[in-house]
Amino acid sequence: MKHICTRCGRISPDGNLWCQEQQCLAERKPIIFDAGDNIGDITITRRLTVLRTSAIYEGLRDDEKIIIKMAHSDRISQDKLRYEAKLFAQLQAIRKHPNFPTLISPYRGANALERPYGKIGFQNETKYFIVFEYVPGDFLRDMLRVSPFPWNRFAHWVARGVSSAVMFMHENQKLHLNISPDIVYVRMDMDKIPRPMLFDLGLDDAELQTHARQIVPPAYLAPELLSMPRANYQTDVYGLGLLIYEMLMGEPAYPYKSRRDEMVWDDVSKGKVIALARNDLPNPEKAEYRDGNTVIMSAIQFNPSMRQPDVAVFAHEMYRLFGDIPTERKRRFSWANRRNVAIMGLVVVIVIIQLILISAVFTGNGTTV
Repeated sequence: MKHICTRCGRISPDGNLWCQEQQCLAERKPIIFDAGDNIGDITITRRLTVLRTSAIYEGLRDDEKIIIKMAHSDRISQDKLRYEAKLFAQLQAIRKHPNFPTLISPYRGANALERPYGKIGFQNETKYFIVFEYVPGDFLRDMLRVSPFPWNRFAHWVARGVSSAVMFMHENQKLHLNISPDIVYVRMDMDKIPRPMLFDLGLDDAELQTHARQIVPPAYLAPELLSMPRANYQTDVYGLGLLIYEMLMGEPAYPYKSRRDEMVWDDVSKGKVIALARNDLPNPEKAEYRDGNTVIMSAIQFNPSMRQPDVAVFAHEMYRLFGDIPTERKRRFSWANRRNVAIMGLVVVIVIIQLILISAVFTGNGTTV
């Protein structure tokens, strides 16, 4: 167990967290867990990421690998996690979407859709958490630290997968409003094609939106949410535009490292963005279609009316440029697996034959006596 500053990322093993930067909110130090820590019947095996309102871990429960999202202990973080848990349950009850994780029960014998989140007392704090089925992967933020310039089709596949998840939310009258590489979890399929999943459902709630500056990282906060909440479908177009812009540009539209939140918000409020000018993006087949640079720059315009009207239009423009996402192949038995199965089958047949012969011998002896 350690403490962490959710702004600068500094970690303290003993709770004495201090930062020389005057604006660092080190005193707001939520508890985070390490491998080997126990939370009820869950054992933490690895910390995956720390967000502004929660931390996400790999863990074990009854030898079953799971993923746990645990809210920090302040009221806003707890309210956000409860909101997300209920929305995960609502969406999963409609249908399981491939770009969302699968919600499972936080308690033995409980129904995940009826009890979507759990809570437990820990060091005089109430910790709220959500449990998901385990999926191997990495958060996009970590992947971009290793490789800031992914292949442009990788960027497209990730953005299209996230677009699909956000469109599903829109179909069910919910906005997201918190899209960033921090909350996109990427599973690579057997063909090394990224299959992104959203481990955050944003803040389409009137009370949460009043705290948007605290919840959303400053570089990803839409300008229309800076002064007063008035979000719409184009706010999520903006978030998707920032996501693919960062993958193609190699850096976020609004630099934020070692900068105070106020400095980043000032840049966002002025729309200061370096124009994307990649010359390796696919060209549109028809002259009336817009090129890739224009499509992406349109999505991150300061004025919402200048963006694509909704995520479906943005995704369709990307489809015109890059084509569709390859269908995921189902994993088949490898030759090694087939050989092992054949050997085991042969062993079983031999054992059965031996048992039959032994039985026949004993039966014969009994008859002659």
